[in-house]
Amino acid sequence: MSALIAEGKVPAIIGGRGAGKAKKVKTVGVGKRGSIVIPQDFVESLDIDAGEKFAIRKTKAGIALKKAE
Repeated sequence: MSALIAEGKVPAIIGGRGAGKAKKVKTVGVGKRGSIVIPQDFVESLDIDAGEKFAIRKTKAGIALKKAE
């Protein structure tokens, strides 16, 4: 294929996807007393207010949170 490019019969490939920066992974930690610690920027992006309560259950994919009334 490079011989065809050198002869000018096939145009060279220009561009491509390029390497972009990977998105920052948001992690949630569990404290030594079992408290779940969610970073402040993640809380703000999810639009969660201080004092809100959630019901939690285990699923095949991990855990599910549902606002408790």
